Amino acid sequence: MASDPPADTALTGRKAGGESSPSALTSSAAANGRPVIECIGLSKCYRLALGYEVEALSGLDLEVRTGEIFAIVGPNGSGKTTTIKLLLGLIFPTGGEAYVLGEPPRSRRAKRRIGFVPEGPFFYQHLSGEEVVRFYGRLCGIRGRDLRDRADELLKLVGMSNRRDVVMSQCSKGMVQRVGLAAALVNDPDVVLMDEPTSGLDPIGAKEIKDLIVRLRDAGKTVLLCSHLLEQVEEVCDRIAILHRGRRLAYGPLTEILQVKDETELVAADLPEEATAKLAGLSHRAEMRGGAHRFILKPEAGMFDAIEIVRASGGQLLSVGRIRESLEDAFIRSVMRTATSATEPVSTDAGDSTLPDRPVEQPESGGEPT
Repeated sequence: MASDPPADTALTGRKAGGESSPSALTSSAAANGRPVIECIGLSKCYRLALGYEVEALSGLDLEVRTGEIFAIVGPNGSGKTTTIKLLLGLIFPTGGEAYVLGEPPRSRRAKRRIGFVPEGPFFYQHLSGEEVVRFYGRLCGIRGRDLRDRADELLKLVGMSNRRDVVMSQCSKGMVQRVGLAAALVNDPDVVLMDEPTSGLDPIGAKEIKDLIVRLRDAGKTVLLCSHLLEQVEEVCDRIAILHRGRRLAYGPLTEILQVKDETELVAADLPEEATAKLAGLSHRAEMRGGAHRFILKPEAGMFDAIEIVRASGGQLLSVGRIRESLEDAFIRSVMRTATSATEPVSTDAGDSTLPDRPVEQPESGGEPT
């Protein structure tokens, strides 16, 4: 980013009112062995017109541990944002329970320790980026020089230091997203919830935000993010939950969810043409990537024979081993597995999730829906 505060002081400052990090709530949750975020059978149904309702979330169970990056992934309409709203206490569950830092979502004690970055944040259009951060700082009880220093640190952290005076009406979507992230961190929260944090950012900006998410974890904070951009999530998260149509399809560490394919990949450099041709003959896919040759060996090809070709030619063997599937592959596999056991086709179309699920039962008296 533009310039990083030394020793990540923007991520390890003091809380509003002088409370030191980590907070008592986080320490208490850790001491009791409780997860920072916990969902137990969490469900949410929305009522629609004509007496219908749709189940946006169905019996979600998950735990987010202290100091990890946890991702909820899935297509639009899978229940990710509904989960975030339930954890923030913005909506009420239809069934089940949720806890943040050992407290119910609507607890004021818990809310003081949470930072939230919504998808597509919107701020007063006449305020500058610095004024927005200071506005939220005052809401968190920060005043005077502490507020000025905090705003300065955070604007540097998100790469907005040189554009702090630009008013929101003149900011690009990516600039607004950066200001929203700074505002979410103004109270130095222990838990940061992010809904599509790289939305509207160019590739460089998205990488900077991903780097910042990792720095949040390294500073001891817990990050829960929701995204449909599987490739970006795979680069930063420790554990994930895959949602589809409000149901959890997979859950756990990436290393356990991503299966190892029955394919062998060999990467080598400085290969003469003859060796390259021989290895290509043993492979069903060969390509150049980053100045190195990458070969996906055929199942019948001998791995040790391919290694010997590299060594005999004087080339440099960079790596060889089984290929682990991508998060996108794991998601598609999970959805297709669900489809084979379902009576209707499973689609990732977000529009499907908003179709009426079932009518709400009408009382015999003909009154309002129950």
